[in-house]
Amino acid sequence: MLSRDVVKEIERVVGPEDLLEDSEDRACYSYDANTSGEAPSVVAFPESAEEVSRILRLANEHLFPVFPRGAGTGMTG
Repeated sequence: MLSRDVVKEIERVVGPEDLLEDSEDRACYSYDANTSGEAPSVVAFPESAEEVSRILRLANEHLFPVFPRGAGTGMTG
């Protein structure tokens, strides 16, 4: 679980409108066709390469995993 301070840092990057913290919202992003179903601590929707880069720097600094997500089907091809 991310600390409140780290969540606030992510929120400063993407803005409150692009960050989901509510358990029901996070549950929607906890599965696709190939995952274990573990809910993420937060879901962020970066809108630029710069925001992605800043989130990845935070992840590296605070040692939390980042799981990119596309359509959420877990399928390819």
